[in-house]
Amino acid sequence: MADGEQGGDFFDKVGAERRDFFKMLVAGGAFAAPLVASFSIDEVSLGMSEAYAQSNMSNMCANMTFEPDPGYVGPRRFAAYAWTTSTRVNGLVKLIYDEHRRRPEIRTSLRLSPGATIDDAWIEIDGQRVATLDAPKDRIKESSLEICMADLTALVEAMAAERAVIVITGSRASQAFVLSGAIHPEIW
Repeated sequence: MADGEQGGDFFDKVGAERRDFFKMLVAGGAFAAPLVASFSIDEVSLGMSEAYAQSNMSNMCANMTFEPDPGYVGPRRFAAYAWTTSTRVNGLVKLIYDEHRRRPEIRTSLRLSPGATIDDAWIEIDGQRVATLDAPKDRIKESSLEICMADLTALVEAMAAERAVIVITGSRASQAFVLSGAIHPEIW
């Protein structure tokens, strides 16, 4: 059989609605040669659209008013439950951020199990000591922050993000303890 006859037999078996498609496919008309374009990046420019966007931005911003930065806007009350499994001592720490005073501060309240004494207490962020609590009821001010902490707002933001931990060392009945607990925003 000749090639033309084989093609004829094939087209006879294909329905009339598909014959034109297969004829184009065999003839090569259904495929387009790949096209590659190249250009210099220097030739690419936004031109008019860039100028239009800039003019619209200046018109839009001309009517805008900007309020002063309100400062920290997150939670103001925090708590931590500090405990250890080696002794039966535990503690509750409450922290309240008060920025409406002359100088912002964090008021703290630290309560431990009866008979426990505190040797040292501090706040850590990412394992680094950033603030020391000198007494069960203390006030953390910017002047009492460690050098690594930028300001009181950074400490409060870390507490709001639950990256801060309270660590308390002390003793009870001549047995030393170390308590720790994550500081988190108070929900209730």
